[in-house]
Amino acid sequence: MSELSDIKLYSDRIKIGSFYAPAITNKVFGCSHCFVELENTSNKDFPLEGCYLHLACTVNELSKVYHLALTGTIPAGGTYLIRGAKKAEFNDPNTFIKVTTFD
Repeated sequence: MSELSDIKLYSDRIKIGSFYAPAITNKVFGCSHCFVELENTSNKDFPLEGCYLHLACTVNELSKVYHLALTGTIPAGGTYLIRGAKKAEFNDPNTFIKVTTFD
């Protein structure tokens, strides 16, 4: 139990390492899918149970908030990739990052 209670000491080390969310009007796609990559820069594994990724977006002046419950664990020094909607075909010449795996 002390291992789990100590996680509070390391929770500030979880950050968004990178993300890709093109505008609807974008014509050139650099990546096959939208994604969010979480990064654990601590030396402790971080369990994601009870954690959520919140996304707010506005389309045609209507705002909506989405909540995605996360599962699994981000290993110490590791990353966790959340793959979103497909944005381009893998054979599109403008797609130079092809997201084929995710957590």
